[in-house]
Amino acid sequence: MKYILMLCTVLFTTSTMAVDMVVDPNLVAYDRALIQVVDKKKSQSQQIELQVGEKMLFEDLQFNVKKCYERYENSRDFWFFVEIQDKQREFETEEVSRVFSGWMSSKSPSLSALEHPVYDVQLIKCFSSTAVVKEKTQEE
Repeated sequence: MKYILMLCTVLFTTSTMAVDMVVDPNLVAYDRALIQVVDKKKSQSQQIELQVGEKMLFEDLQFNVKKCYERYENSRDFWFFVEIQDKQREFETEEVSRVFSGWMSSKSPSLSALEHPVYDVQLIKCFSSTAVVKEKTQEE
């Protein structure tokens, strides 16, 4: 029982730190993401610029980008961690429900995609005016 409790503690701690922990020293961190949102009902698409760390509302979707990386400088292989919530209006109250939370890739959009009846979301690229090479984090 003691070992099971220790294992659960390690797994929980590791999963909560997964967003902040960087394993690859060659990752390039950016502070902005460019995504494309397709409205399947209206047959329209729009590109949206998102700031890392800030929430943004588009139509009924609220985006919160946590991290945005490129695997290697000039590799064009972008990844970002995003939480997407759907703002549903029912019975005169606004209820927010999370419809996606995870990593999305620009090169493999079907690897981890938003499954929504109205919207499709795809990462185009991460960018900023200045890029910072992310070094390995060390626990103290």
